[in-house]
Amino acid sequence: MDVTRIIELQRALLQAGGVWNDPEACRTLEDLLRTDRLYEVGPNDTADGIAVMSRSMGTGLADGIAATFHGYDTGGFSTFVDPYASFLHRVLRSAGAGAFHDGPLFDPAARENTEVHAKALNPNQIDRQMAASTPLSVGEGMLIAGYGHVDVPGEGSSEFKWLKLLEPAFTAGRKLRAELQRYKAEWVQAMDAMPVALLVFDAAGTLMHRNHCFDALAATQAGLEDCQTSAAQLVARVLPGSRRDQYMAEAPLNVVSLVSLPDCQVRLSAAQAPWPHGDPICLVSVEVISRGEHYVLTPRETEVAKLLAEGHQDKQIARDLDISLHTARRHVERVLSKTGCRNRTEAALKLRGLR
Repeated sequence: MDVTRIIELQRALLQAGGVWNDPEACRTLEDLLRTDRLYEVGPNDTADGIAVMSRSMGTGLADGIAATFHGYDTGGFSTFVDPYASFLHRVLRSAGAGAFHDGPLFDPAARENTEVHAKALNPNQIDRQMAASTPLSVGEGMLIAGYGHVDVPGEGSSEFKWLKLLEPAFTAGRKLRAELQRYKAEWVQAMDAMPVALLVFDAAGTLMHRNHCFDALAATQAGLEDCQTSAAQLVARVLPGSRRDQYMAEAPLNVVSLVSLPDCQVRLSAAQAPWPHGDPICLVSVEVISRGEHYVLTPRETEVAKLLAEGHQDKQIARDLDISLHTARRHVERVLSKTGCRNRTEAALKLRGLR
C-alpha cells in the first residue's frame, strides 16, 4: 500500500464529515480491510438515537440496527433489545478507544440468536466483525468491517493491523464530529432564543435553519414564506463562493434588500457569521418595516431613491442621472413625500437595499 494513500486516508478520517464524504477514500479503506461491508455507527445528531453510515450497504442495515436499538442509559452506554448486543457495546465503551477483533468475545450461538443479527447483520451477510471504536459523551463511535465466517481476517492479519494503525485518526475525527454536533445543537438553541426573525444559510446558500421568531412572524404575516427565495438571492451576493479567507481578514460583509409583499414591506439584512468548520455561514434578519404601505415610484424616482439610500446629495444625483439640479430636487421631494420620510437621513435608512 502506497504511503501517500494511507496519509490521504488518515486525512479523510480526520475530516468532520468522516470518510463517507470521500468515495475514493471509502474504496481505499474497503480494499485495505478486504471487505465491501464497511459501515459506521454512532449517536445521531440529537444524541437520542443511533445513526448508521455506509457507502454501499443500503438502508436495510441501518433500519435493522435502529429497530433493535433501545437507547442510552445514565452512564452513556448503548442499550439494545438483546442483552448480548448491549453487553458487547458495554465492553467496548469500557475499554476506551482502540481497534477490536470479535474473536475473543465471539459466541456463535449467542450472536445468531439476537434480533440485531436477524434484522441487520444476517441479511447483509455479516457474521464476524472487527472495529475501531471510541467512547463519546453518549454511546460509541464505531467504524466496523463486516465479514462472513470464512473470509474473516485473523487477529494477526494485515487487515487488522491496518485497522489498528488507522484507529487514532478515526477516533480524532469522530470526536470532532461529536463536538460539532454539540455545538450545532447549542447554536440552534441560541438562534431560537433571539428576539429577531432569522434565516440561516450555509456557505453553499442552502437554508440551514429558520428560528422560532421567524416561524411566529410567518404565522401572522401573509406571504412572509416567500421571503426565503429573496433571502437566498441576497445570500448569493454575500457568499459568492468561498469567502473564509476574506472573512477572517476583514469585517463581515453586510447586504440589505427591501422586499414588497402584498400588504407589507420587508427588510432583509444579510451578513456573514463564523462557523467552526468550513466557510462562514450567512444570517439573514427579516423585519417587517411597514404594513399596508406601498411606495409607488416612477422608474426615475426609483433611481433617485437608490441614490438617496446611498447618501448622495442633490448635485451628485443630478450628475449621476444627467438631469438638472432643479429636476433632481423635485424628484427628491416626491420620493420623500411618497415614502413618508421627513428628511434625507430617514429616507436613506428606510430605502437601504431598494432594487
